[in-house]
Amino acid sequence: MKVLVTGSTGFIGSHVVQRLLASGHQVRALARPTSDVSGLPASVEVARGELGAAAAACAGMDGLIHLAGISGKVLRRGDPGRELRRVNVDDTIRLFQAARTAGIRRGVLVTSMWTVLRPDLADRSAYVKSRLDSEQGAVAAGGASLATVVLCPSFVVGAGDRGPNMPGGVVRALLRGRMPILPAAGATWISATDTADAVVAALERGAAGQRYVLGAEYLTYRDLGRAVAKLTGRRAPVLTAPAGALRAAGAIGDLALAAVGRRAPIPMRAGIDLLCQPAAVDCSASWTALGPPRVPVIDAVGEAVAWFRSNGYA
Repeated sequence: MKVLVTGSTGFIGSHVVQRLLASGHQVRALARPTSDVSGLPASVEVARGELGAAAAACAGMDGLIHLAGISGKVLRRGDPGRELRRVNVDDTIRLFQAARTAGIRRGVLVTSMWTVLRPDLADRSAYVKSRLDSEQGAVAAGGASLATVVLCPSFVVGAGDRGPNMPGGVVRALLRGRMPILPAAGATWISATDTADAVVAALERGAAGQRYVLGAEYLTYRDLGRAVAKLTGRRAPVLTAPAGALRAAGAIGDLALAAVGRRAPIPMRAGIDLLCQPAAVDCSASWTALGPPRVPVIDAVGEAVAWFRSNGYA
């Protein structure tokens, strides 16, 4: 299959490209004119352009994997999240419309676990609203001829997290000894390798119009801290903060932003809810449809630690 991939230079995208190539697919990467594509494999064809004007990049393709998107910066008072909506919604819809017009038959949109766990935040969070609308818009834009599958990953961890993303940032903070107090809870995690496998499986055989939550294991922050300590020789953090105290701190943060005329794209108090999940997220539907995860999360944490160390992030 000839597959157009957006976000190919990102954390998950780089793993998806490798998995596609290993499965015998041909890859064309849609990249902005300013994007650094030097890390892409030599066999990847690069098409320069913007998401909202991707008709030429779609030509001749059989599949589409859309990973590009933004989480948004702190918003000013009165800002409804215009950039979030432009990139995550409007450009996504245009991309899937162009894909349908070009005759692409299979599509995958990768969004966020937020749309499954906290859709109620759509009226208060510009980010959650943009992701929910992008899911609905992509499926509608694809129509009957473009079978579109939506994937909502949990906390993804592994090598190559240049950002790093929030889950990788937690691992990095533990690696650097900058997280002395841990949340007294946990989260659902999945390796970057298993995430890429699921994305490619969704492209190949996912049910059109379906939305799958990707996750492998529920890992407490205490277990995560112990794992990083074992890998690094550091002392594992022993202090924990209850979720209630963290939510209160998040609420204070929201008030502080409001006092200076700003707001977070996701309310800080709500963000604590995602950070401190009381139980594992049910990902059994994705395991049945796309295959079960293969990589233990602790091993993926080890891959992240090794990569952070060898690339100067420690």
